[in-house]
Amino acid sequence: QRSVEDKSRQRVDIIFGATLSIGEYLMPRVITELLRSNSNLNIHMEVGNSQVLLEKLRKGDLDFVLIEGIIDKSKYHSLVFSREKFIPICAPNSLLAGKPVDFDSILSSSLVLREKGSGTREIFENILKQYNYSLDSFQNVIEIGNMAAIKKLVASDLGITFLYEIAAEQEIERGELALIDIAGFHVMREFNFVFLKNSAFTDKYVEYFHMMKEAADR
Repeated sequence: QRSVEDKSRQRVDIIFGATLSIGEYLMPRVITELLRSNSNLNIHMEVGNSQVLLEKLRKGDLDFVLIEGIIDKSKYHSLVFSREKFIPICAPNSLLAGKPVDFDSILSSSLVLREKGSGTREIFENILKQYNYSLDSFQNVIEIGNMAAIKKLVASDLGITFLYEIAAEQEIERGELALIDIAGFHVMREFNFVFLKNSAFTDKYVEYFHMMKEAADR
């Protein structure tokens, strides 16, 4: 009798990584939904920047990773998990808040951003290139590897930042942060579910993808 019971309750280990924006702002809801419907899951999520996570994926320390940023699709199998809005934000009392501005007018601000190797930073640097600017175009750059600290600095009007809307939704709603309305600036980026190409566990990972996506859409 006992062995039958044990089998039905067999634990499933899911070991994966997620970048900061995804791990902190999207995954808690997804994991909550997953555990509601699958009490036998053993979930291990590691949060880190894109480069670190991809290295761990290559070494076999992680089954799959959820990352923002640019993926080399020749090396990895990637499935689009969601599409998210990437937005510029400032303090509500900033001179940039509450009126349309052009891209030039944000350059005299301090820019607060994540460290090298982070997906958010890579995306932002690519956007700058499209506008023919670089990080050097800003008055000065403050690098911080922690999203909560970045938002605090911006809320205190010590600089501006660019991040995923999902990471600042609550603060914008509460009026602690404000959107900068840059003319013509509409950026959507993919959050990707990534695992190694030609993995023997491809079917299992695709199943996890659908399971997590379903939980995210609930």
